[in-house]
Amino acid sequence: MHIQEIIIDGFKSYAKRTVIQGFDPMFNAITGLNGSGKSNILDSICFVLGISRLEQVRAGSLQELVYKQGQAGVTKATVTIVFDNKDKKGSPVGYESYDEIAVCRQVAIGGRNKYLINGHVAQQNKVQNLFHSVQLNINNPHFLIMQGRITKVINMSPQEILGLIAEAAGTKMYESKKEAALKTIEKKETKLEEIQRILKEDITPTLEKLRTERAAYIQWTSGNTERERLERFCTAWEFTQAENLTRKAADEMLQMEADKKDMEKKCKDLSAEIAEKEEIVKSLQRAKANEMGGEMKELEAKSNELSKALVKATTTWQHSKENLDSEKKAVDKTRKQHKDLQKVLDSNKAKVSKAEKSVQDITEQVAGCQGKLTDLQRQKQGLQAGCDADSKEGEKSLADQLKDAKTHLSQRQKGAKNAGKEYEQLQHLLESKGGSDCFSQDELKAQISLEEAAVRKLQEEVDALSAQISNFDVQYTSPSSSFDRSKVKGIVASLVKLKDKSTATAIEVAAGAKLYQLVVKDEETGKQILKNGQLKKRVTIIPLNKIQASTVPDSILKTASKSLGPERARLALEFVGYDDEVEAAMKYVLGKTMVCKDVEAAKSCAFNEGIRVKSVTLEGDLFDPAGTLTGGTRAPTSSSILTRFGQPTRSPWVALTLGAGDLLDKKEELEQREKKLKALKAQVKAPCEAMSSDVSMASQPLDHSHQAAEELRSMEEEVNAGDQKIAEKTKEKEEASALVKRLEKQIQEYSKSWDKLLAAKEKEIAETKELLTQLNAKLKATREENESILLDSQASAEELKTIEEQIAAGEEVVAKCEEEVAALEQTVTAKRSAFDEAEAELKERRDAIKQADKDIQEASKECEKTEKKLEEQKIAIKKLEHQIARFDKDSLEAKKAVEHFLRVHSWISTERAQFGKAGGDYDFKANDPKKAQERMKELVEQHEKLGKKINKKVMGMFEKAEQEYQEVMEKKRIVENDKRKIEMVMEELDEKKNQALKTTWTKVNRDFSSIFQTLLPNARAKLEPPEGGSVLDGLVLRVGFGDCWKESLSELSGGQRSLLALSLILALLLFKPAPMYILDEIDAALDLSHTQNIGHMLKTHFKNSQFIIVSLKEGMFNNANVLFRTKFVDGVSTVTRTTPGQKA
Repeated sequence: MHIQEIIIDGFKSYAKRTVIQGFDPMFNAITGLNGSGKSNILDSICFVLGISRLEQVRAGSLQELVYKQGQAGVTKATVTIVFDNKDKKGSPVGYESYDEIAVCRQVAIGGRNKYLINGHVAQQNKVQNLFHSVQLNINNPHFLIMQGRITKVINMSPQEILGLIAEAAGTKMYESKKEAALKTIEKKETKLEEIQRILKEDITPTLEKLRTERAAYIQWTSGNTERERLERFCTAWEFTQAENLTRKAADEMLQMEADKKDMEKKCKDLSAEIAEKEEIVKSLQRAKANEMGGEMKELEAKSNELSKALVKATTTWQHSKENLDSEKKAVDKTRKQHKDLQKVLDSNKAKVSKAEKSVQDITEQVAGCQGKLTDLQRQKQGLQAGCDADSKEGEKSLADQLKDAKTHLSQRQKGAKNAGKEYEQLQHLLESKGGSDCFSQDELKAQISLEEAAVRKLQEEVDALSAQISNFDVQYTSPSSSFDRSKVKGIVASLVKLKDKSTATAIEVAAGAKLYQLVVKDEETGKQILKNGQLKKRVTIIPLNKIQASTVPDSILKTASKSLGPERARLALEFVGYDDEVEAAMKYVLGKTMVCKDVEAAKSCAFNEGIRVKSVTLEGDLFDPAGTLTGGTRAPTSSSILTRFGQPTRSPWVALTLGAGDLLDKKEELEQREKKLKALKAQVKAPCEAMSSDVSMASQPLDHSHQAAEELRSMEEEVNAGDQKIAEKTKEKEEASALVKRLEKQIQEYSKSWDKLLAAKEKEIAETKELLTQLNAKLKATREENESILLDSQASAEELKTIEEQIAAGEEVVAKCEEEVAALEQTVTAKRSAFDEAEAELKERRDAIKQADKDIQEASKECEKTEKKLEEQKIAIKKLEHQIARFDKDSLEAKKAVEHFLRVHSWISTERAQFGKAGGDYDFKANDPKKAQERMKELVEQHEKLGKKINKKVMGMFEKAEQEYQEVMEKKRIVENDKRKIEMVMEELDEKKNQALKTTWTKVNRDFSSIFQTLLPNARAKLEPPEGGSVLDGLVLRVGFGDCWKESLSELSGGQRSLLALSLILALLLFKPAPMYILDEIDAALDLSHTQNIGHMLKTHFKNSQFIIVSLKEGMFNNANVLFRTKFVDGVSTVTRTTPGQKA
C-alpha cells in the first residue's frame, strides 16, 4: 500500500483545492524555498493518519490547521489521501477487496472533526486500526522523521529506543489493545468493587441481621419448653424442702435449748477466772510503782545534767580541734605559697639576666645592621653614580680625579728615579769608604715608605675611576665604516647641566632610570647601534626625531603658582640647562614633573583637584597622583651623579672618554715602574753584599776600637734593613702590577654586570631594612618583657615578705590552739567518767522496771484471753437464741408453704411419690436444684425480652435473602474467573511479545552495524541493554572506532550522530518495512558526500517502501524518481511535479 495522490483543500497554506498526484511507489522528494509549504504536505499526511499531538504538525489547536484560522473565508480544512491497495500482501486487515482506499479527514471552525473511508463516515479508532495493521501508528510515528527527529533519535532514552524495536516487531498494536483491555478491566474492576461494597455494606449486614433474628426466634421457641420443665422441677424441690423442714423442727428445737444451757455455765466460770487474774495485775503494778519512786527521778535528772555537760565539753573540744586543723592547713598552704613564690622569684631573676643579655645582644645587632645599611646605601649611591662601591663623600669630579691620578703617577715615577740615583750614590759612597762608612739608610727607608703610600693611593684612584668609567660608558663598536659617532649624544645624565646643586637629588628622582638612557639623533642610528653595535649591556635608546615631548600645561602651572606660590613649586626643566638639540629628550624626561620645596607643596601638587601632577621634594620624596609615595634616606648631594658630572668647561661625557685613555696610559706607566723596581732591587742587593764583605775586612784592624765596632754594626743593620725594604718594595710593585691587570678585567666585566650589581645591592638593602625592622621590634619586645619581669619580681618579693609574716603569725596561733585542745581534752575525759557512772546506776533501775513491765504485760495478756473467750461464749449464746427464733419462724412458714403448694399445684398430689427418686424427672441429686433455679431465672428473662423483639416472619425473609445473595456471589465468581483467564492470556502474549522483541533486536542490531559501517567506514555501532539490565529494560546506542568503543555519543560530531540515527532507522526498515516513510530534511547536518550516499542507498536498497522526503540539497532529491517543487504565490502554496531531467 502506497500513496497515489493527495487532495488538500483549506489546510494551512493551501487555501484552494490542490491535487498532488503522480506519487512514485518508491522515491519521492519535495523541495522548495523556506516557507513555501513543503512541510505542510507532510503535515497533511499526518493529519489524515489521525495524529492527536498537534505540536508535531506545528499547531496549538485544530482551528489553526484551517487556512488563516478561518479569517479569509475558508471555514474548514479537508485532506484526502488515495492509497494504491493492489498489493494484497500489504493490504490493511479487512480491506483486501479494495484496489484503492481513500481516507479523508475534515475539521471545521467550531470543532467539528470527522473521518471518511471510501466516502463513508468512520470512527477515529477504525481509521487508526486500519493504519496500525500496516505499521503506521501515528501516535508513535517511527515511520515519520520530522525536522529535528534525527537529534531526538540520538537523545532517545533506552525505553524509547526499545519502542522503535517494538514498532518494527509489530507488537505496538498489541500494546495498544492491551492498554485498552486493561482500561476495560479497570472499569469492570471498579464496578466489581462497587458490587463488593454493596454486598459488604448493605446485603451482608442485612443477611446477618436476618440470621440473628432467625436464631433468636428458634431460641425463643425452644426456651418455652425448657422453662416450663424447670418450673415444675424447682416447685417440686421447694415443696420437698418445706415438708422436710416441718418434719425435723421439734427434734432440733430440743437440742438447741440444751446447747444454750451449757454455754451459760461456761460464761460464769470464765468471769470468776477473769477477776482472779485482774487482782494479780494490780499487785504487779503496785510493786512497779514502788520501784519508780523519787530516787529514780533523781538518778535520771543527774544523768541528764552530766550528759549535757559532756556534750557541751565534747563540742567545744571538737571545735578547738577543727580550729587547730584549719590553722595548720592554713600555715601549710602559706608555706607552700612561700615555696612556690620563691621558685617564681628565682626564675624571674634568671629571666632578668637572660633578658638583659638579649637586650645587649640585640642592641649590638641593631647597631651592626644600621652600620651595614649605611654602608650598603653608600655603596648603592656609588654604583648609581658610577663610582666604586667603597668611594667616600666629597670626591672631585671624574675628570679632576683622572687628572690628579695622572699627576700622582708622574710624581711616583720621578720619586722612583731619584731613589735609583740615591741608591747609586750610596753604592759609590760605600765603595769609597771601603766599609768604614755607608750611606745613611734612613733616607732610603723614608723614600721607600713614601713610594709605597703613593702606589697604594694611586691604586685606589685607579679602582674608583675604572668603576665610574665602565658604568657611564656605553661601549659599542661602529656598526659600519661610514657610521657617524656625532649622532650619538650620550646618556641623559651627561647632557644635563645643573643650575643649582641643591636640586640634584630632586632631579635624579624625577628622571629616575631615564638618566641612563642613550640619546641619539634619529631612530636609524639607534637601530644600527642595537643591531650591529655589539653592546655589552642592556641600553634604552631615545631617538630625538621620534620622541613625543610634552610638558605640564601652562594653566596647571599657573594654578599651582597661585595656590602654592611661585617659589614653592616649579617645573623640573627650569632647574637644568641643556643644548637646544636635545630639548625634546629633556622634555620627555623632566617635562611632566614639578620640584617642590617641601612635602606639603608636593602633596598639594599631586593630589589637589586642578593640579594632580607628579611632584618631588628637594629631599627626593616622590608623590604620584595615582596614590603612591616613594621616599626615605638618600645620599648627600655631594654623591649625586649629576654633581659628579658637573664640569664648567667641557662635557662630562668627554671627560670620561679622556679618563679612559689616561687609564690605559697609567697601566703602561705602572708596568715600566715594575721593571725599574726590579732593576733597583738588583742594584741595591750587589752593593749590600760588597758592603758586608768590606765591613768584615774592616772589622779586623778596628777591633781595638770599640767605637768603630759599633759603627760597623750599625751600618750592617742599616744595610740589612735597606735590603729588606727593597724586597718589600719589589713585592708591592708586583702586587700593583697584578692589581692593574685585575682592574683591566673588572673594567670589562663591570660594564656587563652593572644592572645586576645595582639590583643585588637594592635587594640586599631591602633585606637589611627588613632585618633592622625585625631587630628593632624584637628589641622593643625584649625590653618590655624585661620590664614586665622586673615588675613581677618586685611584686613577688613584697608578696614573699608578707607571706613570711603570715607564717610566723600562723605558727603562734597553732601553738595556742594546741594548748587549748589539750586542756579541753582533759575536761571531756573527766565529764565522760562521771556520766558513765551515773548511766550505769540508772541502767540497773531501768532493767528492774522493764522486768516488772514484762510480768504485768504477760498477766494482762492472760486476762485478755479469758475475757475474749467469755465474749465469744456470749456471742454464741446470742446466735443460738437468734437461730432458735428463726427456726421457729421457718418451721411455721414451711408448714404454710406445704399447704400453699398443695393448694396451687394440683399435680403435686399425683406426682408427689416421684419427688427425689433417682433417674426420674425429679432427681434432686443428679440435677442441682440451685443451678436449675438460676437457669430458670435466665430463661424467664430471655423469654420476656425476646417476646418484645422477636420477628415472627423472619424464617421466610431469611430464605429469600439467602437465595439472592448466593446468586450475586455466583455472578461475581464468574467475572473473577473471566478476569483471571484474560490475565493468563495476557501473560502468555507478553512472553511471546518479549521473544519477538529479542528476535527483532538481534536482526536490527546486525543490520544497524552493517549500515553504519557502510555510511561511515572504519566505524562500528550496536544496540545493547543498559548496564545491569536486559533487553526489556531498554536499549542504548554504542559507537566504536577501530577497537575502541566510545563511552558517550557526545564525543561524536554532528554529522556522525546524524548518520548513526539514520543507520538505526534504516535497520528498522529492513526488518519489517512500513508501506510509507516520511523524512523531513534529515540531511540538514550532513555534507554533500553523505547526502548523495543516503539518496543512492534509499533508491537502490529500499524498493518495497514508499519514501517521501523533504530536502533542500540536490544531492538528495536528484536521486528521487519524482520531485515535487512548492512555491508561495499570493499568500497561497502551489505544487508542481517534475521527474529527473525535467524542470518545473
